[in-house]
Parts: sequence; structure tokens; C-alpha cells
Amino acid sequence: MLAYRWGISYGNDLIQGSALPTALVMAADIVRTLRFMGPPEIEHLYVDNYWMALGLGLKTLGYDPDTVIEHLHVSVGKAPNDESYARTNSAQQYERDGTAWREYCTSGAMERDIAAVQAARERS
Repeated sequence: MLAYRWGISYGNDLIQGSALPTALVMAADIVRTLRFMGPPEIEHLYVDNYWMALGLGLKTLGYDPDTVIEHLHVSVGKAPNDESYARTNSAQQYERDGTAWREYCTSGAMERDIAAVQAARERS
């Protein structure tokens, strides 16, 4: 799995596969430019949607099915359905982060992030 200087790469988590980057490698130049790996408005859920949209927008998203980073998740019986999971995956958290994600996309923030990274890449 390779995330070149301005890239985002991810492997197979054995649940989502190529559909969603649940674990990834993001170039430090992207993080330095944006000052985050994911928008602070999005606390937990939907940040992987952000990573995918950013990588696709930058045309630097890479997926390697042979790199396995197993997602030990409750839904496949690989993690306990404990208080921590209940809190971070509650209906309230889905609503909060889902609203934040939709607002991020409709406000133009996603396009601004892509443009900022593209401009920094061109200057480098």
C-alpha cells in the first residue's frame, strides 16, 4: 500500500473492502495543508466518507486489496458490544455526525479542502 506525497491509500478491512477506507495512509502534506486528517466537526462516524471524497476529489485515492487491515467490529463479532461502542455508535452520534457530514458537503467546505490541497501540491 503506497500513499505517495499527496496521496491517500487504504487496504482491505475485511468488511467494507474497496467501498470505504476505514483505515488508511494519508500523506503528511495533506494533513499539514488542512491541519487535520478529518474535519473536527465530524467526531467519529462519516470521517471515512470524508477520506474517500477527499481522495477521489484529489484523484489520488488508492486501494490495495492485498493489504489487509482487519476492522475488528461488533457487526462481525470481532469486538464487544460494550459501553464505548454503544456511545460512539448511538443513534444520537449517527445523527450528529451525519448532519455534520451533510453540512460539510453542502457548505462548499469539501471543495475548499480539495482546492487547498491542489494549490499546495502545485506549489511544491
